[in-house]
Amino acid sequence: MDRTPKILVIASEPILAVDIMSELEARGFEVEPMKPGDCEGSRAPNDVDVAILDINGAGVPSVQFASDMLHSDIPVVMLGASKEMGRLGMKAHVVQKPVDYTSLASLLTTLSGHGHPAPDQHGGDQSEAFING
Repeated sequence: MDRTPKILVIASEPILAVDIMSELEARGFEVEPMKPGDCEGSRAPNDVDVAILDINGAGVPSVQFASDMLHSDIPVVMLGASKEMGRLGMKAHVVQKPVDYTSLASLLTTLSGHGHPAPDQHGGDQSEAFING
């Protein structure tokens, strides 16, 4: 039996972080929260399947943390676009706000390699683009 996908959530807005965590837990994901300020000096956890970041304006330490996750082969989903990540040449899935949690859950399931989610009502996931510097 597959284990539950574990999702790291880093959001600069506390209300958004709580909303994301509640929505994902209700859909069966295990969620690990982290504040953007806790990223500085931290290493990317190796026990998560995917990371969701909403760190616009959070600064370079958070962007470096995201880069470390990608180098550890942990997929990253960005909420909105991040100029800092684009300038660093990072590749991440981008999900626009407001978040469609059904589509996000499908994308997370696909990225984590757990199961085969059904496409959303529009026939695809909400991953709009990759950030390329």
